[in-house]
Amino acid sequence: MILSVSPERRIPVLFKEVTLYADVTPQTYEVTFSFTVPEDLNILLGMSATIWFKDPEEIASKIPKIGIPLTAIAIDGEQKYVWVVDKKTMLVSRRNITIEDDVGVVLSVSSGLQLGEVIVAVGVSFFSEGMKVCPLSK
Repeated sequence: MILSVSPERRIPVLFKEVTLYADVTPQTYEVTFSFTVPEDLNILLGMSATIWFKDPEEIASKIPKIGIPLTAIAIDGEQKYVWVVDKKTMLVSRRNITIEDDVGVVLSVSSGLQLGEVIVAVGVSFFSEGMKVCPLSK
C-alpha cells in the first residue's frame, strides 16, 4: 500500500474481508485490508491509499502446485485421500493428502502427492487397496 502522505514508502497489507453483495448505487464491493501502522507516520482516518496487487497467475507460476479434480478426492472421517496408480503394475494404493483451503472443481494439494504421479479421477468409492486398473480409452 502507498499512502498519499508518503508516496515513496510501501507498507505491506493483509486482506481481511470483502462484502458478498455490491452496493446498489456505485455497483462496488467493500474490501477491507489491515496493516501495522509505522511508528514514524501519522496516519489519520480518511486518508487515501493505493493498494498494489500481485498477479495471482504470476505467483502461481513460480510455485509448482498439484491440482486434482474434486472427484478424485475420497474422505475417511477427517482424512482426505486419493488412489495413486503404480504405472508399472497398474495397481492402486491409498495415499493420504492435504488440500489447500479452496473452492472449485480443481483443488490444490499441499502434501501427499508428487508431480507426475497418476491418480484415479472418478469412482473413487469403488476402489480398494491393490486393485488393478486400466487407463480409460478415448
